[in-house]
Amino acid sequence: MAIRRRRKKTFYKSPYNKPRYKRTKSSVDRSGVEWTYKGKVFDDINNAPKGAIGFVYKITDQNGKIYFGKKKIVAQTWVSCAKSTYEKLKEEGAEVKKVKNKAKSTKGKGGTVWGYRRYKEAENDWREYTGSSIPLNEAIDKGVLYEKEILVFCYKLKQLTYFENKLLYCNEVLERSKEFYNDCISGKYFTEDLIN
Repeated sequence: MAIRRRRKKTFYKSPYNKPRYKRTKSSVDRSGVEWTYKGKVFDDINNAPKGAIGFVYKITDQNGKIYFGKKKIVAQTWVSCAKSTYEKLKEEGAEVKKVKNKAKSTKGKGGTVWGYRRYKEAENDWREYTGSSIPLNEAIDKGVLYEKEILVFCYKLKQLTYFENKLLYCNEVLERSKEFYNDCISGKYFTEDLIN
């Protein structure tokens, strides 16, 4: 019987596999710059429209260079809870669910073990957030002044993505890279892709 040898995997070098910028941990306090919405300071989540889960924003530095992005203001998760808590919350009409615990369940007699979850919303780190753009954050670390503006509140994740992408395409951020910090749209289209 012949022994089959596995082929050695070859990894092709691609410009997309390498990091474009070195990530560094920020030492700058970013709590001093407030978010604004329609010309007013937005500093409390209770002032957001009811049901809003996030917003699309614009950050402009002192040189006029712009960054568009999206940010969730509410972290939505399902948290484990006791059966008594589950039943109490269910009577009150809160969002709860009963799920099968696959790790503890066994086939056969008396095999299904149930777990209980309750819905929890918690405020995110939106106050100090300055975007995911590494060049923008490096500029802020060096002391460049900036302002943060909320453009639109969104009520669904798809809305967040749609409005962010709409801004990116309509403002031609990849084609006008000297005016914008954005160098990527949806993780698929990069500034490098448009260079001849």
